[in-house]
Amino acid sequence: MANKTGTVLSSMLGLRMEDPGETRFTSVAKLDAINLGQEMVINVLHNAFLDSLQVEDTAVTIASEKIRISNAGAAADLSFLPIRGGILSVYSEANSLWCTLMETRDIRRLGNSYLASSTTNPVAYVFGEYLYVENLTGDLTVWFLRVPLLFAVATIASSCTLEDSLADLVLDFAEAVLWRAGGKPKRGSEVYKTAFETVARLNARYREEMHRGQGTFTARDVALARRIMEE
Repeated sequence: MANKTGTVLSSMLGLRMEDPGETRFTSVAKLDAINLGQEMVINVLHNAFLDSLQVEDTAVTIASEKIRISNAGAAADLSFLPIRGGILSVYSEANSLWCTLMETRDIRRLGNSYLASSTTNPVAYVFGEYLYVENLTGDLTVWFLRVPLLFAVATIASSCTLEDSLADLVLDFAEAVLWRAGGKPKRGSEVYKTAFETVARLNARYREEMHRGQGTFTARDVALARRIMEE
């Protein structure tokens, strides 16, 4: 079944806001709230639930051991902008090597000779506007989670890029935004609380049962996340 369109999400949000005729909240306001709801979901939910955002870019060219992942000031080298913590795997076809991904806070550990990047153990990490890939040349394949489609009036008929099972959670956050904007902070806070309780429950269940591995999500990881969503 296809994911819900922006039109459907906007109509559902209007019903939640007791404003199907858009007398209090315009279409633009609702789409802005839905976009904020999507951003909230990808910022607080475990990446395993965001599998629909996974992208594989091949033949990505390295320049001076780095790849631009931001479009600030210049075009990004990836097909989409990645979300926070969204770089999943980096692989060199030419060298048949997987890069070890490091957190930005751990970069200083590369000074340790036992952990230092090498041609046989290349290291990749995100810092600022770049994905740095040390000790590799040639094109790479990069797996990452992209930013979701953000709705506007011109794209309202497009389908949401997040899993359809996350639509209610997106609308929870969107509803909370509009209640607060409409001068009803108590109702907004109640919906926020419900949304965060849902997020906490999903994340806790996944961590309890997750299959730890390296690289892109395995079929088992995705199946687990989807089963949890359906329960």
